[in-house]
Amino acid sequence: MELEAKLEKRTIKPGQKEKNHLLLRIKTPPPPTIINRQPLVIGLAIDKSWSMKGEKISATLDAAESLINWLTRHDYISIIAYSADVQMVQPLIQLKDKSAVIDKLHSIQVATSTNLSGGWLQALRAIESADVPNSYKRVILLTDGQATMGIKEQSQFNQIAADHFSRGISTTTIGFGEDFNEHSLREIALAGGGNFYYIQSPEQTNEIFFKEFGDIGALYGQALEIKLKMAPGVKMQIG
Repeated sequence: MELEAKLEKRTIKPGQKEKNHLLLRIKTPPPPTIINRQPLVIGLAIDKSWSMKGEKISATLDAAESLINWLTRHDYISIIAYSADVQMVQPLIQLKDKSAVIDKLHSIQVATSTNLSGGWLQALRAIESADVPNSYKRVILLTDGQATMGIKEQSQFNQIAADHFSRGISTTTIGFGEDFNEHSLREIALAGGGNFYYIQSPEQTNEIFFKEFGDIGALYGQALEIKLKMAPGVKMQIG
């Protein structure tokens, strides 16, 4: 990775107050191929509350199956399903036997209530313990409703997301249908260094999964910090 810096004005006369603009460009190597990219460690937290019955849960599981087939044997996945209870469908596993993971995925059945925090926290814990060098860790939190059990305070959601992001685990949120709390999911994704997606129809689920993980596969870095040391008398203003 290379950092390129360019000033609008190359010189300013001594003792003269004047604004100057600095442009910073970060150059990264070409995107890796699917074969040599960094390993992905993925936690899927899937809402299995009663409102997901029928087409919603079916499309979600089919899209998750397509995602599993797209991932390589160098990647890892954990699958959590949550309603009133939290079900560990698939503990964290390297994808050497995809068919066994897919069989477990399709065993998910809808139930009652929405313990969103329980499912999310379980997914975070599942991938946090993964000792996979140079890997990219992300939880995908999918729901079509609002938290009816467990943690409900937005400030707590945001803190959980930010704390885990600082430890290298990001969270992407996906809202399904018309009844989810969009503000809450957007805030979680923002604090967690992930993305927020809105799915109007089940057919969009597959497209969203591949957009999300296709971008991750080509990611070179995250949460970058650039430190600038100013000369005496020079002040910096961002924006």
